[in-house]
Amino acid sequence: MVCEYIPCNYPQGECLGFCWDSFQQLLSEDCMTTMTAAELQKYWDACLIKQWRLAGTLADLRTMYKSIVGEYPDNHSILRKPEASMPYRIGVRVFVDTRLSKLNELLWKVSPEKDVEILKKLTTSKYDIHRRKSTYAEREVNNTRRRHKKEAAISTLNITLYSERNSATDWDTVKSTRARVRRTK
Repeated sequence: MVCEYIPCNYPQGECLGFCWDSFQQLLSEDCMTTMTAAELQKYWDACLIKQWRLAGTLADLRTMYKSIVGEYPDNHSILRKPEASMPYRIGVRVFVDTRLSKLNELLWKVSPEKDVEILKKLTTSKYDIHRRKSTYAEREVNNTRRRHKKEAAISTLNITLYSERNSATDWDTVKSTRARVRRTK
């Protein structure tokens, strides 16, 4: 049985209901030699949906985008892109869940056959990632980490000073009695 929504040559079980070849063909119908910002955004959203379905990582997402466009998404000003500080080993589903919660809920509810419709809706949308505000608990954890680093540095300094002390201050060693020896004339 082949997919009914997007015609392709893959059996239903192999394409997971989401035919990347047909999807890519749909995206590249209006491609020119130079891509506009809207086209770059469309490619990014398509890669985002595809990697979400495959449960890939952000590194997989970036690699897929580069294989289509030829450049990494860092060079483009597109929406729904992770921050530069976010590690690439994080799963796409985790990123979408924490930063694009509405899209995550929609992708869980809708079957993979409707991904093209979601992509069309995303092209007209200005929905972008929301940055979480730090909570009181997170601030407390960060303060505790900072205090621990400071105390560890002080402890290291004390250990260093103890190991580098000289014999003039070490009263456990036997001192010479040169001062007490009387000199004979």
